[in-house]
Amino acid sequence: MIYYASKYGTSEQIAHWLSEKLALDVQNLEETDFMNRDELPVLVMPMYASALYKSRKALSLLRNAGLNKAIVVTFGLSDPKRPDTKAALQVAVLRAFLILKQ
Repeated sequence: MIYYASKYGTSEQIAHWLSEKLALDVQNLEETDFMNRDELPVLVMPMYASALYKSRKALSLLRNAGLNKAIVVTFGLSDPKRPDTKAALQVAVLRAFLILKQ
């Protein structure tokens, strides 16, 4: 299953494109109450204000399902080749999902 969090619609478009390529269903993270613990979820989440958009909601769903792994697809409006952009993305992902390692 592909779950997306979208503020302006881009994540939703990416999620649907991925669903066609991977033959997976798509669901809006905001409309999701649970995740299937037998699946490896794909999360499509944009960088927004130096953080992953709706990461708390995603973490809550992952924890409630007993999942400690997920595939995260993220994007933003900055040059991914710049070292400061890479560092900011790494910090945002670690901050958002560090709890899963506990």
